[in-house]
Amino acid sequence: MSAKSILFICPYPFGKAPSQRLKFEQYFDYFRLQGFEVMQSSFQSEAMWNAVYKEGGLPTKIFQTILGYWRRCLILWKLPKYDIVYIHLWVTPFGPPFFEWLYSKIAKKIIYDIDDLVFMENASEANSWIAKLKGKKKPIFLMKTAKAIITTTPYLLDYCRQWNSNVYAIPPSLDENKYFPIDKKENKKLTIGWMGSHTTEAYLEIVKPALEEFAKEMDYQFILMGAKEFDIESVETIRYEWMADKENEVLNRIDIALYPLRDEVWSQGKFGGKLIQYFAAGLPTIVSDVNDSNRQVVTQNENGILVKNSSQDWLNALRLLAKDAQLRKNIGQKARVEFLKKYSIEANKAIYLKIINSVTIN
Repeated sequence: MSAKSILFICPYPFGKAPSQRLKFEQYFDYFRLQGFEVMQSSFQSEAMWNAVYKEGGLPTKIFQTILGYWRRCLILWKLPKYDIVYIHLWVTPFGPPFFEWLYSKIAKKIIYDIDDLVFMENASEANSWIAKLKGKKKPIFLMKTAKAIITTTPYLLDYCRQWNSNVYAIPPSLDENKYFPIDKKENKKLTIGWMGSHTTEAYLEIVKPALEEFAKEMDYQFILMGAKEFDIESVETIRYEWMADKENEVLNRIDIALYPLRDEVWSQGKFGGKLIQYFAAGLPTIVSDVNDSNRQVVTQNENGILVKNSSQDWLNALRLLAKDAQLRKNIGQKARVEFLKKYSIEANKAIYLKIINSVTIN
């Protein structure tokens, strides 16, 4: 074992979930260069990841959940070997915080990472009944017992400070060498785009009336990455399955990016990784004005456009950007500058390291 070591206890397999992929996972190589031995233990296997958000397949989900608990038991004996155990969201998903308590007793020091309101009830339609079983007290317990908490949004920052004084906000970040604007020929047809997942596709319904009305005024094409069901009648739609190595290519085919989000408490825990991707690619983006993190990222009409969730506001923003290519270019360029300053790996790696080092020392 090296002089310094850190074990990441995560819900999801490496490289799959945005809450891990756009946060700490991409810093693993940097941590290793700084002298840390880095290990990761995921609750979900690849098989469970592929099944968990789909309807049906209950026997597979139950079996994979049992395996996840077994993995959490097996690694108990290794916890004392690590200088830091870094827990993302929870140790196990269901019931009271028993495993969280057990890990807190065995681990030398814990850093807790939370980027969602997992202490509230929320679930995909495929698994809505499971939300009733999830351990809502686990995050609170980990907030109280951790040596430090890393979170994202202003709402979560304030919430965590009720339970712990060592709370830090680090936004989702991206590799500036993987996500960047590409010189391209102007699209023959205006291209509007959205990137997301099966769990966020429903947000597109917010902007659908405006997109339908806009289609009566302008012939445009719509790019979707990660959405399977959403459709706009009479609009040419190009769909892409999500693939990490294709994201930047697809981003650079978009003229106007959309980031709709519901105006609800759950959204206060969202610091949009996809919004940061739009900024990284230098895209002019229309953004739902529903939470403090969106307002923190977007300076109105400078690096993006904030809109209330009314069809008229979305339509007005679409018209504004559609008719002015220079405005789109100016906003996109300022978005890229903002990304490099605040949301790139280069901008945040030292912050992560400082927190980790402070916990190992104290």
